[in-house]
Amino acid sequence: MVLPVTVGAARSPEGLTAADWAAREAVLRAAPLRLLRARRRPAAGSHPPEPDGSWLSAKVSELSTRHPQLEITVEEAADDPAKALAASTEKSQLVVIGSRPAHAVTTRLTGSLALGLVAHARGPVVVVPEGSAHGADTERPVVAGLDLRTVPDPVLAYALQAARREHHPLRAVHVWSLQGVYSYPSALPNPRVGANAKSAASPALRAALAAAGAGEAEVPVEGVLRSGAVGPRLLHSAAGAGLLVVGHRARRHLPLGSRIGPVTHAALQHAVAPVAVVPCE
Repeated sequence: MVLPVTVGAARSPEGLTAADWAAREAVLRAAPLRLLRARRRPAAGSHPPEPDGSWLSAKVSELSTRHPQLEITVEEAADDPAKALAASTEKSQLVVIGSRPAHAVTTRLTGSLALGLVAHARGPVVVVPEGSAHGADTERPVVAGLDLRTVPDPVLAYALQAARREHHPLRAVHVWSLQGVYSYPSALPNPRVGANAKSAASPALRAALAAAGAGEAEVPVEGVLRSGAVGPRLLHSAAGAGLLVVGHRARRHLPLGSRIGPVTHAALQHAVAPVAVVPCE
């Protein structure tokens, strides 16, 4: 059985963008598309008006017309959206949700949905900013943020597969920081320490690319080393990207909506491109 691409169905502009993006991704993967509409149960004794689902039917019709070969299903879940979507990662190839654009006055992440989902997902999640067009420009690279501590790296593997599917170049970025080298803050860091860190990172990056089979990817592959603050440097390297791929080490013992790592948080908060978050055990 081919697992579906699941998208959080929402009537908002960002939700409709996510549905478009997920449909295109499902076609590329030759997978069915599932629209999951999750809503909390009404409080006891309350009588909320019956929600209008005509927009969802219209969206399904639109996607079916655009992608006639795509199998589309709709599922309702009477649960918190973050919980329902996190649970769906166990039976989906990918879960997709929308987000407000990074330049919005309010925080980009609508409520705790993206944070809660990413923190507890057991599979890849893609957060799509409003207005993003899937595969609109094949010159835009897929950018992978690597930490080089795990070989083979699931982040690099996911990014490489995405680049192959979409015929985009791959840019594999590793940012090393002196903060990770020194055991205490130093006002006068030794230049040799930084040089040694960079010289060690270069063969590690080549080894990671070789282990992932990047040389046989049939797409252009570029390895990039940067130094400094990891989040800002990675975002700078991802300027103009079609997709940014980062990793997340889950903390499943913490409650839903718990804090995620600073690099993943920065990517979700500030990246202009869609962000794929890949669990790293």
